[in-house]
Amino acid sequence: MNWQKIWAVNKYWVMSKSQQQYDHIRLLAKNNQWTPQKSQELDKILDLVQTV
Repeated sequence: MNWQKIWAVNKYWVMSKSQQQYDHIRLLAKNNQWTPQKSQELDKILDLVQTV
């Protein structure tokens, strides 16, 4: 699954858990410039939010 689909499925869930992490992901996705490093960062954020 690409990052856009992952984000589409999880964005409201992330927002409900942490506005700060939601904003962080939005900055990562800004300008639609995605890299493998950003994918790793997205995975870390989603894992972190699960523990909230």
